[in-house]
Amino acid sequence: MRSSHLFPGCTAIRYQVGNGTYIGFSSFPWLDNGPIANRFQSGIRMKTGLPMQSMVSDVISEGRRSLPAARDYDVARLWKEVADVELPPRIVPDRVVWTLNADGFPLSLHGF
Repeated sequence: MRSSHLFPGCTAIRYQVGNGTYIGFSSFPWLDNGPIANRFQSGIRMKTGLPMQSMVSDVISEGRRSLPAARDYDVARLWKEVADVELPPRIVPDRVVWTLNADGFPLSLHGF
């Protein structure tokens, strides 16, 4: 695992969903398998029906998920992964979680 050039010692940056207002739905690594946009070679908008600039809060709001109908098997699998995201018990800000390479110790930063 390579360290970040901007943040030496940081091997992974992940976003933890709170209210979803600061996390880009397709471009930020908030799911376990990285950014959603990296999974679809041709047009995420065409596949999901969501604009590229959508935020997580556009599909998850106040603990409820509102996903468009799945258009194919890949999107159905993606919606299952989104449905499995553990949401906080109360509405809180999104968090950035940095993993340091020394011992995998997570360092959380609230907000942006």
